[in-house]
Amino acid sequence: METAMKNVLLLVHDDVGQEARFQAALDITRALDGHLTCLDVAILPALTGDPYFPEGGAMLLQDERAREDVNCSRIKERLAHEDVAWEISTVTGDLAPCMEAAAGLADLVVVNRKLDQFPYPDMAALVGELIVKSGKPIVAVPDDARGFNAAGRAIVAWDGSPASTAALQAATPLLTVAESVIIVEIDDGSIQTPAREGGCLSFAAWHSLADPRQESAWPPGGGYPPLRGQGSERRLSRDGRFRPQAFPGGTVRRRHAQDDSGEPGAARAGARMKDARLRSKREPHLAREGP
Repeated sequence: METAMKNVLLLVHDDVGQEARFQAALDITRALDGHLTCLDVAILPALTGDPYFPEGGAMLLQDERAREDVNCSRIKERLAHEDVAWEISTVTGDLAPCMEAAAGLADLVVVNRKLDQFPYPDMAALVGELIVKSGKPIVAVPDDARGFNAAGRAIVAWDGSPASTAALQAATPLLTVAESVIIVEIDDGSIQTPAREGGCLSFAAWHSLADPRQESAWPPGGGYPPLRGQGSERRLSRDGRFRPQAFPGGTVRRRHAQDDSGEPGAARAGARMKDARLRSKREPHLAREGP
């Protein structure tokens, strides 16, 4: 199946998240029948340009470059035994600008969301920079991930904003290989255009996304909001399970906040507060501590 997403850019750097990035990028490249472009970055140390210790930065940079030369050779050896088309290049500089410059012809960029075991380099900051400045879809994986199941189930967050529209369009080539796609609305009042009204589900159908559905989840304490759309109201069973409501183009699911008693969480909390106020009026000594 032909897709418009072919060139996958992978950050290569000797850190605790590299193996997760490497495995995810290989899986995605295979799923897209694409090309893997690896960029090995020797990161400039923070001491570079320090007037009080000019030699320190140079020594650290030399060590960094030597370490990345070994790392690059190791990655090349592994790629030679993989069933994907690939190329690798090296660069020295600050991490985010180097990745942004290399992302120009990339269709997808693979990095880490953050590094939990050892927080260097700052992957969370890198992801933010790439999202804002590169304009490319970003796959950010945990540092303990060991693969990316592109043919699995996918979830798309939707609020009707231009950003969510752009994200859905950009991810469509990758979503076409997914087993199923669920479009999720967190209806806290911020949804600009609902999925069923803004053409989101029609877009999914036009691009042959598997099993397009819409799920609307309410935050804890949200109470019982009115249900939009066709059909009669469906309430939850006492175990909190969804009861789907059918509509043209898929299935909408709505959940209300409940606790184990089956009552709405907000109602239960309000009842407890009311009981506490009544007790404090009857027994004033319970309302304060100390002599």
